[in-house]
Amino acid sequence: MEDRVLKRDLKQWLPHLEVTQIKHEEEEHISAIKQGLATALTTHDWYHNGAHYAKALSNFLDLKYTMKYEDWVFIVKVMFNMVVSEGLDFDLQTRWALLLTRFLKRYKKYELEENFEHQKQQHPLILPWRPIYDILVKTYFKNIREAIFVHKEVHGSALVYLAKKSKKFFDISATKEILDELRYDSILFFLSCFFRAIPKWNHHLLFPLHLALNNHHDKTTSKF
Repeated sequence: MEDRVLKRDLKQWLPHLEVTQIKHEEEEHISAIKQGLATALTTHDWYHNGAHYAKALSNFLDLKYTMKYEDWVFIVKVMFNMVVSEGLDFDLQTRWALLLTRFLKRYKKYELEENFEHQKQQHPLILPWRPIYDILVKTYFKNIREAIFVHKEVHGSALVYLAKKSKKFFDISATKEILDELRYDSILFFLSCFFRAIPKWNHHLLFPLHLALNNHHDKTTSKF
């Protein structure tokens, strides 16, 4: 179906273009993007390889090209590690967090495929919760004023949205670990203020398991 739609759309401008040619271009593009992003992560070449291939990935998404699940998993892992890399400036971190959030939305398409469960077992995706939470805590939750107004920051909002989309891929133990680690500080109180300042969001936003909070009996969590 997607092949027919893509062929129909592109043939408005390229009448002799064949689907097989499109498929070949897709494979070439995704191979170059994977290699380019991996090189950027290894060398920390953010402003050349990183910026160039992140833009190429954005263009790839705009063209609505198809992609194998294993390639999607590979790119998610690399992009996530790029976003949370130490020393990355706020501008690139913001742009790449938004791009990765957009890229993660493709997961819904893979869930509809017949052999999805097999693919998921063959190519597991588990993202660490700590790096993105460390950035949010260190950057924004130093005092209550920053906690309340963090949503006004483009950078902070981008990371919060990324955390929301990434939580599906956190380890099953992530919710307990997050609560156990943060409850000794004032972070949970700041988070509660943060969520009250944004009515359309709720306290489940940054936690992987919706039911985990209800099962975690602690006075600190009762503030939510």
